[in-house]
Amino acid sequence: MFVGAAENDPVSHLPSRKEAVAGDHVGARNSADMPAVFATAPDGFEISLEFGYKGQAGFHMTSPCVLESEVTEAPRKPLEPGSPESKGLPHVHSGFWSASAPIPSASSAASAGEG
Repeated sequence: MFVGAAENDPVSHLPSRKEAVAGDHVGARNSADMPAVFATAPDGFEISLEFGYKGQAGFHMTSPCVLESEVTEAPRKPLEPGSPESKGLPHVHSGFWSASAPIPSASSAASAGEG
């Protein structure tokens, strides 16, 4: 059995609190200005649908923490940026990717030359 009887009812497909699986939690913030629906699963996943100022909607999902695992050792020692072994590696300075100033756009260059 589901909450709501009308086909166009936005919550008619949601299970009632009594039908929720053991450990699930479904809650709501019954506010005319900022309504919200919150749901938590037994395994720690959470979702929320919230409406705020002037109807701004937000859908949020969080997942439970992962289990800690071992970190493997690096296959070699880090290289110095100036060493011969590091030649061609991405941490070497590049005139394009490492530029200290933005590249001028075509529109600003055209407007500077023609006025």
